[in-house]
Amino acid sequence: MPEASGNAGYAQTGPYLYVVGGWGLNAPAANFAQTLRYDLENDAWETGPAFVSARADFALAATGQSPTDFIALTAKFTGCISFRSEE
Repeated sequence: MPEASGNAGYAQTGPYLYVVGGWGLNAPAANFAQTLRYDLENDAWETGPAFVSARADFALAATGQSPTDFIALTAKFTGCISFRSEE
């Protein structure tokens, strides 16, 4: 993982593990808005689009619309993100 984070949202779809947001070293003052995708077969990380806002401590689930579309759920916030690589 390029940078350690705690309490990130994560979900696995096929050979990929998606990690969104999380707490950094300066948490809770500076949560992450990053999205990452880990290729389990090739042991490689890829950076995706920034999330709507920096978040931590939430659930992430695939929507079923596409293997790269997710929804994030917290007590006060619901947001969607699509992780599309340049393949």
